[in-house]
Amino acid sequence: GRGISACQGCAPGHIAAGLGAKVCDACPIGTYADNIGLTECTICGGGAPLWTTMRNLSVTGSLQWVRTDGAQSEEACGCDRGARFDASGACIECTIEGIACPGRGDVVLLPGYYSPSELSVYMCRSPANCRGGPPGDTCSEGREGIACASCLPGLRPAD
Repeated sequence: GRGISACQGCAPGHIAAGLGAKVCDACPIGTYADNIGLTECTICGGGAPLWTTMRNLSVTGSLQWVRTDGAQSEEACGCDRGARFDASGACIECTIEGIACPGRGDVVLLPGYYSPSELSVYMCRSPANCRGGPPGDTCSEGREGIACASCLPGLRPAD
């Protein structure tokens, strides 16, 4: 028979905002919809500044955080590029010398800097001793200690 087909909810990451909507719209960047049939997207971080939605994509052979719309869960939310989480979980500008903030709140030490854990950053006397990377894992091979200044037991500095 003739008639209107059954109505169905939009998939997670999408909403049907108005009565009689014929298409589902992707949640904009910085928002998500974590269920079927929603009419509004939830704003990441309660609308606080520097929050966005991102996913990890391979860009020219390396994984990078890229802003994305159509986010399906709060797990896609995090700090935008150039921002990091503070101790309270808020996103703040990435202003500490020696670190980069590539997205989602990740913090990476630049080569020549050392951090034993979260954000106590030291400049290495010899930049070759500190390869950069995630906090707590920035010493070059065979090195340890604050600013990667010491050789591991059984090793000595090369001449």
